[in-house]
Amino acid sequence: MESVRPVRRSPYPQVMVQRIVTGLLIGVYTGLVLLATQVFRFQAPVAVAASTLAAAALFTPLRSRVQRRVDRRFNRARYDADKTIGAFAARLKDVVDLDSVQTDLANVIYQVLEPTHVSVWIGNHE
Repeated sequence: MESVRPVRRSPYPQVMVQRIVTGLLIGVYTGLVLLATQVFRFQAPVAVAASTLAAAALFTPLRSRVQRRVDRRFNRARYDADKTIGAFAARLKDVVDLDSVQTDLANVIYQVLEPTHVSVWIGNHE
């Protein structure tokens, strides 16, 4: 029996996302502390607390935006999966040859999911 291994993605895009988000949040935090203490003349504990809350509130939306951009840059085929599947559905309406449908389906699966092997089984229903 053949074992099924999960598809391993490269850790580099995730590391890149973490570093970019960390750098941006450090910049935002430092900028807010300096702005609050130097320009608005708040007391340091108030400025630090407000900046910490602002950086914490920005973490999730910032991480998701950076993640989308890095994913789009490193794995364009996966990002365009909806377009690929939509194009396959449009071509499927015009095709009547079973062999071309099998080939096209296997190509779409390779583009979208990037598996190591694809098999298409079609049974005879007579």
